[in-house]
Amino acid sequence: RLKLYAGRIMNEYKWGSFKPSGLNDAEGSIHSAGINETMDTLYLSSDRPGGFGGFDLYYSAFQDSVWSTLINMGPFVNTSGNEIYPFHGEGHLCFSSDGHPGLGGFDLFEVENEEVVNLASPLNTQRDDLGIVYTDENHGYFFSNREGGEGKDDLYSFTQTESPEVLFELSVTRKVNEAMVSDAVIDISSLKGDHKVTISSDESGQARTMLHTRTNYIVTIEQEGFITVMDTVSI
Repeated sequence: RLKLYAGRIMNEYKWGSFKPSGLNDAEGSIHSAGINETMDTLYLSSDRPGGFGGFDLYYSAFQDSVWSTLINMGPFVNTSGNEIYPFHGEGHLCFSSDGHPGLGGFDLFEVENEEVVNLASPLNTQRDDLGIVYTDENHGYFFSNREGGEGKDDLYSFTQTESPEVLFELSVTRKVNEAMVSDAVIDISSLKGDHKVTISSDESGQARTMLHTRTNYIVTIEQEGFITVMDTVSI
């Protein structure tokens, strides 16, 4: 099983005195870990018994020269899938997950105002996007196996810019034969309740509108003679 070790910085170029951490568990692995800027809270991903799915996120506080018992971050953050690569710094608490609604594979997420927010495209793709770290408030790095890379997992840098809205497009089709459905009523509401829009599909079954980025929405599609469909999306 994978374990977490603690060591000391001997000098600018060398680490030493590695010892197994007291946070290891005989029945589970520790996949990845990250510490906050003040070095007093450790976040880690583990599949030890008692979690909500595969790998869950936990945290521990450094008190009286020892790390406290791990606390599961709960179903607000953890899912039946896997939450890995926690990062806390520069005002951001981020992780990767294949359990929260996303674009595909592992997506990058951030905890904002007691809500888990998908960091959206172009940071996220249909492939695996992992291990985001911020070097300051608006710049950072992550790795991904997205198309167009040089190998299996490539490193990418990013600059975060203000982009309050993006174009959201969808197609309404029949499940049995994929025929386009026109005049379907589509209600889109943010989970916070601060943004709502209602649109209709055109004669080719297409619908589009501008939505706020870094927001989770509930999409409800209704049409006479059809079963109402409801789903969540992250922009």
